[in-house]
Amino acid sequence: MSAPSYPAPNQLPPHGYAPPPPAPSNGLGTAGFVLGLLAALFATIPVIGVIAWPMAILGLVFGLIGISRARKGVATNKGLAIAGTVLAAIGLVLCIAWVAAFGSAADAVSTELDALGTAPPIGAVPTEGATLPFGETWISDNGNTIVVGQPEVGASESPLSAGESVISVPITLTNNGAEEWATVFTTFGGTLDGAPATESFSEGDFLYSTPLAPGASVTLTKVFEGGPGEFTLTASTPHGVAFFTGQV
Repeated sequence: MSAPSYPAPNQLPPHGYAPPPPAPSNGLGTAGFVLGLLAALFATIPVIGVIAWPMAILGLVFGLIGISRARKGVATNKGLAIAGTVLAAIGLVLCIAWVAAFGSAADAVSTELDALGTAPPIGAVPTEGATLPFGETWISDNGNTIVVGQPEVGASESPLSAGESVISVPITLTNNGAEEWATVFTTFGGTLDGAPATESFSEGDFLYSTPLAPGASVTLTKVFEGGPGEFTLTASTPHGVAFFTGQV
């Protein structure tokens, strides 16, 4: 009786048998999708969205590599890689848009600051400008006009200084331009017989700051402490200075 036969160890597979295919390389395509999704989300958030820049760039690179691998048959997640590439591109476009928006805003702020820099500070007494009598019209460099009427001396009606002598000055502003007149940057000061006259904060239009629309006019009343004498009202704007003077 013969001994049973057993297959030889490490026996090779029959001829024509195909080995199992290698595992797909889906890592970069998946990474591109995750980074692209995060970039698109963070790019919509101001300031914090700055972290979307590297995510968008890496997501775009990984997504494109993932698409290339899928075309070569090395990866099987072509759709995911394409989605990641699209999301990363959207995130990158949003980042660029934010940079452009911030740049435009910075330019606007710089322009406003330059305009502020040309305006005389509140309380300053300019030394150069046009001198006119009360009732005349002064035209600034940008075409807007200021007319200061004849001041009148009277008694204060404020509870804080009832009965004291004050000078009431009517001032008419007219916006002849195409843009709003930011009246907050137009200041007025008074002198009586060469000495500074204090403006009353409890009467008249103290610190008037309402913007004046194109084509509109407004008449203000400025009230200063004092009585009869040589009175000068100084109107200071970013586009020029005028002195209105005469006896009150």
